[in-house]
Amino acid sequence: MSNPIPIYPIPNLTTSPASLTVCSNTQASITLGSSVQNTTYSWIATGGTGIIPATVNGTGNIAETFQNTGTTPVTVSFAIIPSANGCSNPGLPPYLLMVNPKPGVVFPANPTNPQTICSGTSSALVNLQSTVTLPGITYAWTAAAYDPTNPTTSITGFTTPNNGNSIPGENIASTLLGPGLIKYEVTATYTNGGISCSGDPAEYQVIVNPSPTVALSPSDPTGQTICSGTSSQAITFAPNVSPTTYVWQAVEVVGINPPVLNGTTDNIPAQVLTVTGAVQGHVKYKVTPTYQGGIGFTCPGGDSYSTIFVNPLPAPSISSTFPTTVCELQPNLLYTTTNVIGNSYSWNVTGASTVTNGNTNAVTVTWGPYTASPGTLTVTETIIATGCQKTSLVYSVILQQRPIPTLTGQNVVCEASAGNLYVTEPGMSNYDWTISGGSITSGGSATNNSAVVTWNTPGTHWIQVNYINGLGCPGFPAKNVTVTVNPLPISTISEATGPACQSQSHDYQTSADPVSTFTWTIIPPTSGTVTTGQGSNSITIDWAASGSFIVALTATKNSSGCFTSS
Repeated sequence: MSNPIPIYPIPNLTTSPASLTVCSNTQASITLGSSVQNTTYSWIATGGTGIIPATVNGTGNIAETFQNTGTTPVTVSFAIIPSANGCSNPGLPPYLLMVNPKPGVVFPANPTNPQTICSGTSSALVNLQSTVTLPGITYAWTAAAYDPTNPTTSITGFTTPNNGNSIPGENIASTLLGPGLIKYEVTATYTNGGISCSGDPAEYQVIVNPSPTVALSPSDPTGQTICSGTSSQAITFAPNVSPTTYVWQAVEVVGINPPVLNGTTDNIPAQVLTVTGAVQGHVKYKVTPTYQGGIGFTCPGGDSYSTIFVNPLPAPSISSTFPTTVCELQPNLLYTTTNVIGNSYSWNVTGASTVTNGNTNAVTVTWGPYTASPGTLTVTETIIATGCQKTSLVYSVILQQRPIPTLTGQNVVCEASAGNLYVTEPGMSNYDWTISGGSITSGGSATNNSAVVTWNTPGTHWIQVNYINGLGCPGFPAKNVTVTVNPLPISTISEATGPACQSQSHDYQTSADPVSTFTWTIIPPTSGTVTTGQGSNSITIDWAASGSFIVALTATKNSSGCFTSS
């Protein structure tokens, strides 16, 4: 009997899992099985377009990793041949492995990556896209702030972690003094065949520039207050970040002239401002800083304000009812400026001898000598409430020299001397003549520039004159001439007792005076002869004839020459 011939079954094939979807670059593990014992397996894997490796040969269970370089799922087909006892089964359907692509993140061109914003503003929404354009794409991200290299908590306003189809626009604030940034790590996930495949994270950046602020000095609400016509102080800027530029301009101009209307300097310079009316004016400046850093991206900051208030000045103006040419030493002249309630006054006067009420609106002046001409007055008026003051224009007064009268005439005369003429300047007015020891016999009135005097009393006497010139100035000083009035000698003749007889001697005499000289004369001379005493106060005459004759005596003071006859 012959041996039987064994007939072996064709091995079948089981796979676990029955189907499989994997992510690119993720190992696919497939366990092969058969109901026929001792079955072995050989297989050839062939990938579609974009699969690396494109072809793989293997035996036994499958544990292979495939890379899908495309943007759609690609099938890898496994031709598996089970073999047992020399029998194989090459006609089985292929085992299909789905390899999902690895999704990448695509950021839009607008807004750009990186996006630059200013602190305190909103970032722009960023719509997310993927290299995989099939349904099933989702996105997730985390965000962190940097300064820009070190992590920082100085940037706030962004949400992390987050997900969705876009990075939302959010109001971002930064307290950094320079650019900072937010790094968004965005991951796209593609879900297909029950398998979610995440791509590599992509980074989107938002650069956050500081929004500058500037502190002004002085600043509102008080600003600064000056008086009209004076200089303000410079308004200085202190920014919180650098570099910063500025634009400043006058946004309110009320009642003043002329403000500096705008500028781009790092301060508002000092300037002289003048009010155009009688009430307070002001100029209000707005200063806008702009941060110039941040990779060529500028950020304007908030506005700051500083106001210059300008108070009006008083308006002192000196007036007087008196002329501007006055006599030197003229007293009690009044000069005024308008009296304003709430204002104070301070006068400055040169060329005066006395000044009274110098802290009121009306000052009384007694002027000094003409050598101080011109006299001047100014008054400084101050508004007490604001301290603003103004000094008036100079008010000048010409101090006219008073005339100095002259007086010509005899200053040594004899007692009873008449017809003595005294003369002063003509053409004046209000002549004032006074005299002692004599009498004015003609002239000497208010309209006369001369006087005729008879001196009656021996001794030292005087005559004085003054007048007023064409400017109304009296002479100074009045002219006084001292006049010496010398006394006359006594020349009264007396004779001895008894008759005077022809051919006899007879005595005649006058009062004795040792400082006088006496000259005796007989008229006619042939009637008699002075025999003794000629030149003295007592003589003897021998009468040569009879009849009526004259004995004449001239007495002369030796020192003055004054004489009298009897």
